[in-house]
Amino acid sequence: MKVETFKGGYDRNFSYLIYDETSKMAYVIDPLKDTEQYYEKAKELKLYIMGILNTHGHFDHTEGNASFKDKGIPLVDSTINEIALGNQKITIIKTPGHTQDSVCFYTNGKLFSGDTLFVGKIGGTESEGAAGIQFASLQKLMELPDETIVYPGHDLGVTQTSTIGHEKKTNPFLLRDNIKDFIWLKNNWAQFKKENNIQ
Repeated sequence: MKVETFKGGYDRNFSYLIYDETSKMAYVIDPLKDTEQYYEKAKELKLYIMGILNTHGHFDHTEGNASFKDKGIPLVDSTINEIALGNQKITIIKTPGHTQDSVCFYTNGKLFSGDTLFVGKIGGTESEGAAGIQFASLQKLMELPDETIVYPGHDLGVTQTSTIGHEKKTNPFLLRDNIKDFIWLKNNWAQFKKENNIQ
């Protein structure tokens, strides 16, 4: 399974075109408004775009949906557990917290984490209750193999991608092993960043 990365949107958004080299089947994850760039890349690589995958419903991750739908390319139902990508499978991991509908897509050692997990950071939440739910969702991701490559929804870290193993060792939020400490960090993140010189 191969990945093409696109960057744009409202806040350094990442979008991805993932595809199976054998079948030439492809999906677009969190499409940006300029959808022509996906068609151009698909034409270059001789790919068939089968559908759209959204990590969650926020507008900056769905702004290209309508354009694709207008051309008959469907939005894949993220409430199911997996979808096919050629002879491979994409597992849909439910990760509520940032939003109730947040999911991550896992396939062939790659995790497309949307706004659930960034490089060195995590997505925001609207309440302590949602933060507690997010804490549980992140624990699911920590069960993935350490070598899993993390493709986040925004370019907010020191690198564009990371690994689960690296995030376990370095991400301040993942170093919190209980909900109380996790929520404290969320509530005091601005101060923590300043004191620890985190960008």
